[in-house]
Amino acid sequence: MGRTMEEQTKLEKRRVGLVEIAYLEDTPPHEDVSDEEALPIVLWLHGGYVTHREWEPQREHFGKKPWRSVYVDLPGHGGSSRCVDRYDVELFARDML
Repeated sequence: MGRTMEEQTKLEKRRVGLVEIAYLEDTPPHEDVSDEEALPIVLWLHGGYVTHREWEPQREHFGKKPWRSVYVDLPGHGGSSRCVDRYDVELFARDML
């Protein structure tokens, strides 16, 4: 498949409360887009026991579309730090907002 997502795009981190969230933001170049900030955002979230790498095949396909994609490592997965107290979908959803 070629290079991994980490090799293609730098893994970034952002602190949300007590957790540090790791993510990749990918905005493929498009000649018809003058303002990348105006592009719609697609947030890619994985299930349990995997990481943002789960989306590599989709990234190759959807990377040709005019939108910004954000591939997230949920707390306790991949490059994100562990949760302090609990892991649940409600907490993950709040962290993503």
